[in-house]
Amino acid sequence: MIATLPDLSSMISKVYVNEIEISKVKPGQRVSINVDAFRGKSYTGAVLTVANIGEQLPNSDSKMFEVDIKIDGSDPALRPTMTTGNRIIIKTINDAVFIPTECVQTGSDSIPFVYGKNKTKDIVILGESNEKNIIVEKGLEPGSLIYLTPPVNLKNSNWLGRILFP
Repeated sequence: MIATLPDLSSMISKVYVNEIEISKVKPGQRVSINVDAFRGKSYTGAVLTVANIGEQLPNSDSKMFEVDIKIDGSDPALRPTMTTGNRIIIKTINDAVFIPTECVQTGSDSIPFVYGKNKTKDIVILGESNEKNIIVEKGLEPGSLIYLTPPVNLKNSNWLGRILFP
């Protein structure tokens, strides 16, 4: 009888990334890893490989690409086939003002604005975004109070920030 034992000193996490997002994933990108079995404990790693060809997985409407992530270091508690949650860090932006995307409004002129704390319409210049947040390049200071949804009684809203647009 021959037994094969896995090398637990070098663990790989296999994940599948949707075809829409796969172009953002590159070998070497840092990854934050959580193991479902160990609540509150996290690991780090890096993208090792990205599949060139996608595959149709059960219960998926789009092609999925396999991504291998090498977990940094070793932990005797980790075992093969444990379920992991992996957050691939695509880009890091320091010193940015960002807000939830649903805070941004546009009028018929397509100029983006947010509702300020005094029910003002504060014009903003926007930068990069993801599915949850958007960077405000101009128009808001860090810590500014804004509405998540349009406030009621908007009859006398003042515009702020018109100087941002020539």
